[in-house]
Amino acid sequence: MDAITTTNRVETTLKILHFSIGKTDFAIRLSDVNEVIKLTEFRKIPRVPFYVEGVLHLRGELIIIISLRKLLNITGDQNPKSKVIIFSLGDRKIGFIVDDVYRIIQKREDEILPAPPVILKGPAPDCIVGVIEEKEKNYLLLDLKKSLSTLEEERLNQVLQRELSFLIDQINE
Repeated sequence: MDAITTTNRVETTLKILHFSIGKTDFAIRLSDVNEVIKLTEFRKIPRVPFYVEGVLHLRGELIIIISLRKLLNITGDQNPKSKVIIFSLGDRKIGFIVDDVYRIIQKREDEILPAPPVILKGPAPDCIVGVIEEKEKNYLLLDLKKSLSTLEEERLNQVLQRELSFLIDQINE
């Protein structure tokens, strides 16, 4: 009897969060997400990049709120039912405004198709890391950490420091 050789291959299953901006479906790895909240009142701040909407005070933390629509250069108006996907970037939390969040799906890593050639314009076109096919639809898989360059991260940290200083000054008055 011939010996049969088998290779032990570990297939990693990913949990992926499906959301939309306009008519485009997106997905991100659930492991990158801290939480999803409804868009609530936030404070507008001056002298920030065009895609920064403001800061949100959430459970004692200041969170920079970014319009993913503006960052990815997607036309259209913000949805009144918008959600905020919050994730950590270093020691900071960043909130991305999206139109709607739908569900969590599971996919094996080998089911994720390669990223298409650049199809988005704007400051973060290289944040698309793959495509997921699900029930005759395609979702663009994003890596939100790649959406902000190191230079942009530094600018956002400066914004937070400025806002913290402002809030401390207000408290001390």
